[in-house]
Amino acid sequence: MSYTLVNLLHSFEPNPSNIPFPSNPNTIVKWFHCPNSSSDVVTFKYVFWAFGPAIDAVCLCRPVISVNACHLKGSYKGKILVAVTKDANNSILPFAYAIVDEETSHSWGWFFYNLRNFVVQDRQLCVISDRHKGIINAMENLQDWKVPFAYHRFCLRHVRSNFMQKFKNVSLKKLCWSIGSTTQERKYVTYMKEIKNFDIEAWKYLKKIRRSQWCFLFDENRRWGMLTTNIAESMNNALRGARQLPIRACIDLIFNRTVHLFRKHSDVAMNCNTPLPSCIWRLFRKRETHAQSHILSDFDYNEVCSYRGDNPLSIVNTVYTTMTYRQQYTSSFVPLSLVDYWLESDWKIKVDDLKLSVHRGRKRSNRFHNDMDIRHPGEPRKCGLCHQPECQQPCNESTQAGKRGKLKKEVGTDGKKLDENSRMLSVAPVYATSLEGETHSQPQLDLAQLILLLLMVTLLLPHPPLKRKPRRKLNLKLNMIKNSERKS
Repeated sequence: MSYTLVNLLHSFEPNPSNIPFPSNPNTIVKWFHCPNSSSDVVTFKYVFWAFGPAIDAVCLCRPVISVNACHLKGSYKGKILVAVTKDANNSILPFAYAIVDEETSHSWGWFFYNLRNFVVQDRQLCVISDRHKGIINAMENLQDWKVPFAYHRFCLRHVRSNFMQKFKNVSLKKLCWSIGSTTQERKYVTYMKEIKNFDIEAWKYLKKIRRSQWCFLFDENRRWGMLTTNIAESMNNALRGARQLPIRACIDLIFNRTVHLFRKHSDVAMNCNTPLPSCIWRLFRKRETHAQSHILSDFDYNEVCSYRGDNPLSIVNTVYTTMTYRQQYTSSFVPLSLVDYWLESDWKIKVDDLKLSVHRGRKRSNRFHNDMDIRHPGEPRKCGLCHQPECQQPCNESTQAGKRGKLKKEVGTDGKKLDENSRMLSVAPVYATSLEGETHSQPQLDLAQLILLLLMVTLLLPHPPLKRKPRRKLNLKLNMIKNSERKS
């Protein structure tokens, strides 16, 4: 199964027949073709793949995955389905991909079926996604993805986006996020009362959504602190350049980027000298310092821990340790062999002609904006540097200077800013300098060099615009001359 199933022309045409991972062990490649295809030449519909080293790494990660889809922008009109998670250092780890014709219930069901049978297998997982009907249908109908084998959670940002499409109000937007992100029951009750008093229809809309799927308070610790699908959205942004390529070139680029990601994290893990990876270690030290400042009437952190001899690292889950981080990236990729050494297939493949598009004019590179990109009326603008609604004056000046494209300040030898004439004269060569009373020999200028220097200065200095006589006055003078000639 580690070899490519099909070997046609080795080109970058929009042909999905050549999948470039024939020599890496444990790599999974699954095909699904149109049912009306012939036995010799099949019509492409779906393809699923997962790299072997990524499969080994995801088994050591926290049991939370995020799934999302993005558009292909090349000649083939399709979608890329991606499944990602986080490694021990809180970095994004993509581990499964699929190219499908459309984002439907059947395509998502086929994706989850391969994901369960060939990648995660019998592991209990929490799946975070948007509220797409295809994902919801797959999680509810597939036996291997029902509770207790898997738990489906919604992205809080997408829930708020769907909520704002019906109730466009800044106060409701903030209350919706507060309800979904709070971990205290008293705050949850308070926010729900506020939204009920503000708009009863908005309160009914949120009550229809199962609170365990979007409220962090009733999550039962399935999310592991992940409220949104930002890691999947970030992966879609990383694939932005690959999505514009043909299918073969797109998969080539994904493979090369995955190899680069594993090599980078492998080097970081091997050079890590702390008990926890760098990102987790900084978070641990920050929370440990904060916890030591808490003193209760019946419990003192310093006295009790020193009395019991507890090590704070003993309460950290093993998925965050440096040892796990190193094990996640111990697997390596094998270099690809030439196409001539790939195994031949006994069938051929073709692309569905209905999914091919011919672009006219310039291709659209910007994504379509949705409700999450719209700033609602009354919501204060935040600074791009300090992310505060009311930033300080220096921050405003630097932001405005960046928008104007302000040039670098030119400073003279005395540290003062040069004016316009001094800046122009500074282009001419300086032949003498005096530092702390020390004199230097000045070379003599001949007549030709002096004339050239004066000419350069004259050309660089600003000149007033030439005053031209108005055309109307010139016409009047010409008429007076003609009249005088006629009288004579």
